[in-house]
Formats: sequence, C-alpha cells, structure tokens
Amino acid sequence: MTESLYTIGYEGASLVSLIAALRRNSAALVLDVRRDPYSRKAGFKKRELEKALPAEGIAYRHEPRLGVPKEIRESFRGNVDPSSFAAWYRSEVLPVYPDLLEELAKLVGSTPTVLLCYEADPRRCHRSHLALELSRRSGLRVMHLSPFNLELNGGAFRLDN
Repeated sequence: MTESLYTIGYEGASLVSLIAALRRNSAALVLDVRRDPYSRKAGFKKRELEKALPAEGIAYRHEPRLGVPKEIRESFRGNVDPSSFAAWYRSEVLPVYPDLLEELAKLVGSTPTVLLCYEADPRRCHRSHLALELSRRSGLRVMHLSPFNLELNGGAFRLDN
C-alpha cells in the first residue's frame, strides 16, 4: 500500500528531468490526465510517453475523461481567480465519473501513482482537484512533485485542501 498520491506538471521540463523526478519518488504508474495528450515539447506526446516510461519500469495510462477540453482551458486562461476554474471542474467533470473515480482511488491506493499534466503550478491545474478527490476516496495524502531538482520537502510539496 502507498501513502501518497503524487502529481507533476511538465511545463519547462525535459523528459529526462521528469523521469528523474518519477524515479526519486518510486513511481510505478503515470496517470496522464490531459484531455488531449499532445505536446509541442519533445517526449510528451502520448505515443512517446507510452514508449519511454515503460522502458524505465513505469507504467503509463491515459485518462482523457478527466481532462479539460481546450475551449474550457482557453476560457479560463489568465483568470486571476482560480476558484472559478476549480468550481467548474468539481461540478462539471468529477461528478460525471463516479465509477471511474472509485476505480482510480483503489488503483492509486495500491500503486505508487503520479498524475501528469502540463501546468508547472499545481494550483493552476485541474490535476490538483482530481488528486484531492482521489485523496478523499483513498485516504492518501497529496504531494506535488517538481521535475526540477528542487529541495522542497524531498522534491515534493503539499497543497493543503
């Protein structure tokens, strides 16, 4: 059984630095929660991650249902108040998938998992709200990792709910 559920954003990172952060925290599974797993950044497209992560002993799963559609992301871009985005995600996405959330809560409770998305700052990303919901269901604490070699509580920090 694992004690924490991790999240990470790859904004500004390389695939090498992301994998290093995953290894530092003994990740066994990366759960990609981007709606559209495409990136202009080398190494972060779905097909690239499907090859690179298993080669490092880390499983990969894409779960687009929990992502945010492009038009919604754009409508909230530059929004000074992240609470409106949080309210949207909690009311429009999370309640739609109760069975999936239960499945994932069991999975993250037994497998060291990292939720992956683009945003470097977890406070600006839907993965934080998803992580808090999975935490509520699984009893795990949420830790946000950095793909950079930062000493923030062992390379991670906690977002209080």
